[in-house]
Amino acid sequence: HSLGAHVAGNAGSAVKSGKLGRISALDPALPGFHVLTDNNGKLDSSDALFVDVIHSCGGILGFLQPVGHADFYPNGGVAVQPGCCCMPEIT
Repeated sequence: HSLGAHVAGNAGSAVKSGKLGRISALDPALPGFHVLTDNNGKLDSSDALFVDVIHSCGGILGFLQPVGHADFYPNGGVAVQPGCCCMPEIT
């Protein structure tokens, strides 16, 4: 989740022989990573043979644009998700 998605991506890109089979990521962190102009340091589809991403806090704390081979957007992928009543809205 969040930073862990990018850690998995960095691990995948660091593999010297072959490629990781799959990375499943949840809400890759946006702050600090959105300013990177290349894919070094952040998750992208080249980090494994298959990268699937679930975006559930896009646009605030997570990426909203697709970064994997398959990107899923429950309830549109934006915060605040239904049932998360106690999380304050960030404006």
